[in-house]
Amino acid sequence: MKPPVQAIAPPLDSRPGFRPSGFLGRLSGVRLDLALVGLILLMIWSFVGLRLVEERADLEQGAVQAGANIAGAAEQGIARTIEAMDQRLRFVRDAYRRDPEGFSLDFLSHDSGYNDSVVMQVALIGADGRLTQTNLGPTDGTLDLSDRPHFRIHLTRSDDLLYISAPVLGRVSGRWSVQFTRKLYGPDGHFAGVVVCSLDPYWLTQFHELLDISGNMLLLGEDGIVRAAAPNVAMLGRDLSGTPLGRAIAEDAGSLRMAAAEQTPEQIVSFRRMRNYPLTVAVGMDLAPILAAYHQSFLVTVSVGAWLTLLVLLAGALLIRHKRRLIASRELLWHAIENLDQGLVMVDPAGRISLRNSRYLALLDLPPGLAEPGADYAALVEWQAARGEFGPVAARMSVPELLTAFTRTEVPGLRFKERIRPDGTALEIRMRLLADGGMVSTFTDITERRRAEAEIHHLAHHDGLTDLANRVLLEERLGQALALAERGGGAVAVHCVDLDRFKLVNDVLGHSAGDRLLQETARRLRAVARASDIVARVDGDEFVLVQTAVSQPADAEALAERIMTELALPHDLDGHAVSLEASIGIAIHPHDGTTAESLLKNADTALHRAKASGRGFICFFESEMGARLRERSQLERDLRLALAEGGIALHFQPLHACATREVTAYEALLRWHHPVRGPVSPAEFIPVAEETGLILPLARWVLEEACAAAAAWERPCTVAVNLSPVQFRRGNLPALVAEVLASTGLPAHRLELEVTEGLLIEDAEGALEIMRALKAQGVRLALDDFGTGYSSLSYLRRFPFDKLKIDKSFTQAIGADPGAQVIVEAILAMGQSLKLRVTAEGVETEEQLDFLRRQGCDEVQGFLLGRPVPAGQIPGRAVVTAGMPAG
Repeated sequence: MKPPVQAIAPPLDSRPGFRPSGFLGRLSGVRLDLALVGLILLMIWSFVGLRLVEERADLEQGAVQAGANIAGAAEQGIARTIEAMDQRLRFVRDAYRRDPEGFSLDFLSHDSGYNDSVVMQVALIGADGRLTQTNLGPTDGTLDLSDRPHFRIHLTRSDDLLYISAPVLGRVSGRWSVQFTRKLYGPDGHFAGVVVCSLDPYWLTQFHELLDISGNMLLLGEDGIVRAAAPNVAMLGRDLSGTPLGRAIAEDAGSLRMAAAEQTPEQIVSFRRMRNYPLTVAVGMDLAPILAAYHQSFLVTVSVGAWLTLLVLLAGALLIRHKRRLIASRELLWHAIENLDQGLVMVDPAGRISLRNSRYLALLDLPPGLAEPGADYAALVEWQAARGEFGPVAARMSVPELLTAFTRTEVPGLRFKERIRPDGTALEIRMRLLADGGMVSTFTDITERRRAEAEIHHLAHHDGLTDLANRVLLEERLGQALALAERGGGAVAVHCVDLDRFKLVNDVLGHSAGDRLLQETARRLRAVARASDIVARVDGDEFVLVQTAVSQPADAEALAERIMTELALPHDLDGHAVSLEASIGIAIHPHDGTTAESLLKNADTALHRAKASGRGFICFFESEMGARLRERSQLERDLRLALAEGGIALHFQPLHACATREVTAYEALLRWHHPVRGPVSPAEFIPVAEETGLILPLARWVLEEACAAAAAWERPCTVAVNLSPVQFRRGNLPALVAEVLASTGLPAHRLELEVTEGLLIEDAEGALEIMRALKAQGVRLALDDFGTGYSSLSYLRRFPFDKLKIDKSFTQAIGADPGAQVIVEAILAMGQSLKLRVTAEGVETEEQLDFLRRQGCDEVQGFLLGRPVPAGQIPGRAVVTAGMPAG
């Protein structure tokens, strides 16, 4: 170690490192600035290139997504077409099986009224493979179709399947068609042949024409053969199994780029396998129109990059000029250095200390002789390393390495901007290499500031009870997550979680138990969240979990279900096992909002919707929820007032015997005349009543009014009351019915309760238990709006219904939609077979009434025969029904 120099410092101009910089020093500074300008230009053009690459990728990904969306929409339309074809096959087959000898396809002739433009031909093939009947005209039974695949597959297979053939040229029709076939059975169940419906392939790809897609749309079978194509019908029947597309459709969904071929431009093809049929929908999007906008953007982006380059060069020139002035004047700074509150040390290019102040010695606890001007700086660093000042990484470095590393902030394991000394002092260290090769460093004691800042920052950004992020930190980190999602793609989901019945815990067990419950909830939310997710407590018993890297809404739903499951586990609070459910509202970026504020607001709106539906619900945000929530709140207040002040009334509409047109019953309909809005439809206020819980007092009022009115009629009449699903979820419905019957004196067999199919899907077991209890009292049950929801014959077999009501959408389509007529016929035939009475709603024309009469319908209702009237106008001899329909 070199001996220290005397404590008396030499004159300023004679000290190493403080001589005028000169030409070489200025040249070195210019080179550094030029390197900085070059780095900035490199960053600009790197960004330009990356932006162009990302924009092209986004456009192509957009084409993939658009094709996938179109394929998904087309799948639904095609599925409906196939379902309609299968319905025709089953109808014809059932009719044949009932009467093989007398069966004829004449009712499908063009002049019968049953034919439509979709089906090209309906035919029967006998068990020997010969054509026996067709709706196109008479046949002599000599046409042999036993070699056709759609006959052979049913002959060789024992199961009953819907077969969809490759396009074939009809031997009778002479046109291309796709064959839909099912096995034909005789009355004793033996194989009697095949029933065939021939469909023009156009109906399978008509979606292409509706959307005006620039590319192609294909429908392929598992064998790779094209069943339908648009607009290039020449693709019909072509075998694509050996092509990239034919090989790709082995997957459920995906996309691939197709190179340009003869008469076909370069395309991105998205495909999707249909869920219930062995078919795949493929949609091709032409790349040429998609990339046209990219070429324009390319020119604009490059132009902007050129202008930025010019600006950077100009700024660099000004910076270099300014830097020269700073180098010329830096010697004037010495007079203020000794009075600084910071420690300062300067090292010359030879590695010797050329300048330091007293604050430097005090902050680093250095002996004066070791850090005097002229001392070897390497020896000082070695002495500090021996004391553990630089940590384990620096301790393994040699002195030259330490001297170099001390001026580099990127060396792993070393803190050169902030360093905690062994005695706990926090130092902010600022280091800079001088143009002549020397170094200057400043040291600031920031111990108290960092401690206070850390405490204040933590308190300002975290919840005091659960130590989760608060709303401030939530919005900050959510903004960062959104920015990251914007750059890297993907989505962010915001889950607003509210604990149901938390107030009850506070009221019963006390606030201390409530606080522990909130802390345990925070722990469980952290457990289900990933490291990149954000968990926050924003208000009382309301939490927010931000889910990052969401690829599809199903990811958000899956996490919400895990949250529900985790929070539903029992909590041990002072020996009390407490189980809570949660309501969750979800908003997903970017569809439901692009800012933290909008996503949090929309997720909270979805949470209100979930809570309005009852406990333990998950609700996704929908764009119309905000306005609907405000309108619903006002409508709720008005409905409460109307219910309290008698503003709700019942009107009655007559039901008629279908055969004689005699009045057989009345249905009571809820009516609300709002003082400002005027008449309000039940379809508008009944959902509000169900969401807010008002449906329970409203339904009780309807039940009491209807039963009381029926009990006072001159003739014993049956009263039917529509039930809300909320009544099955809340309250004791059988007890309520028994109470009302007892108070009004109405016999139980004169009360008929109507339920909808949605209730049976929602909670089949719970609904069945309640319905059995009602039947045990003697009450009659009816299935309302049959056919509009999830119609299933299992309902009629499992649930104890007495009546079916055909929805008016099918009745009003009679005469206009052959498919609707077939459905009505099937429902009537089924009702007769099961010995259930059938009522058709919405009859408005004589044609509809005549059709229903011919089919043996029991009752009809509609404006053709009578409109709703006030209760005082009901004849005493009428049989009356009451309810809460939406009509």
